[in-house]
Amino acid sequence: MSDLIRRPYDLYRAGVYDEYLMGLMNQVAQAMDDSITQEVTNHLFKKEGARFGMDLVSFNMQRGREFGVPGYMEFRKFCGLPASDNFEELFGSMPNETVRRYESIFEHPADVDLWSGGVSERSLPGSMLGPTFACIIATQFSYVRRGDRFWYELPNQPSSFTPEQLQEIRKAKLARLICDNTDLIDTVQIYPMVLPDHEINPRVPCKSGILPSIDLSKWADYGHETHSPHQYQFLNDIPETIGFK
Repeated sequence: MSDLIRRPYDLYRAGVYDEYLMGLMNQVAQAMDDSITQEVTNHLFKKEGARFGMDLVSFNMQRGREFGVPGYMEFRKFCGLPASDNFEELFGSMPNETVRRYESIFEHPADVDLWSGGVSERSLPGSMLGPTFACIIATQFSYVRRGDRFWYELPNQPSSFTPEQLQEIRKAKLARLICDNTDLIDTVQIYPMVLPDHEINPRVPCKSGILPSIDLSKWADYGHETHSPHQYQFLNDIPETIGFK
């Protein structure tokens, strides 16, 4: 990664982007753990010809401290998870070796930074995240969905989608997006983020009809335009603006 980051020139060659996508869809990803590759701890944003770069882990922890982000234990409490008054109580939540290292660095579990503690937790079943990060991300998505007035499902707004348009949007799949925006890929598994499997996640032809396309006719304007009161006022003001009474 240190040889490619901020140097995306490979992608300028025809077909290479498609090859990257095919690699991402068909190669096994490493399992999540609390070890961080040296590609980002020693070589982040490394300049061409340099031996070393920056350290993403240090960045993450320092940014949390500069912005006053509460520690790992405070977010455990926020999420309704049991807090720890001593390091021994962390056994089971994260690897024993990690707990021992924390104990050698910090005086109290409350001193552990959120980012460090979060990535150190054992993952929940079927997840890449431990309970604290899963809680934070789920809570944030919930806040965005319920509190953002531009959320695409929010009704009764001037820019809200119609029920028919929402139905089309919900048909959208990542597999369809890949099919429509690549040149070399003509088959793709139904769930591109999961490895292809003949039984549960088969590769299907892009042109087979199995991957539905969005019907853009639901957005068609057939000349019956509607205007807001402000738009009508603007239209009424045009003659006077250009000198006609």
